[in-house]
Amino acid sequence: MGQPEYLYVFPDMKEDCLNLMPPHEIEEMLAELKKASPFDAEADSLRTAFAQCAQMVKVDSAWRIRINDDLLNFAEVKGRVTLVGGILNAKIWAEEKMPPAPPQKKIDVSAARAAMAKLAAMRRA
Repeated sequence: MGQPEYLYVFPDMKEDCLNLMPPHEIEEMLAELKKASPFDAEADSLRTAFAQCAQMVKVDSAWRIRINDDLLNFAEVKGRVTLVGGILNAKIWAEEKMPPAPPQKKIDVSAARAAMAKLAAMRRA
């Protein structure tokens, strides 16, 4: 996520956890919503839902954030949390609600190398 001064926290759409996203990811999503007409009911509904549910949190020098109680209650956070990182976001789970991790698969280095080579070729093009 880099070292942003703030992050966005909002409820996950499918799971009982919270999403944590850096500003540039949220700003890209919001830019798409802004393109829609103010009279587009679906886009307006999405804008309203995001504005009501999302919290912008300041990141302090120790990389701590304070999430509001409504969001913590949604995710049923009462104590410890587990942070699961992803490419575009991270998920914050109440420790006791965290689903079990899938069994570890053997890493296919050749597939990873092929994917990285494809990505490098796309960047050069």
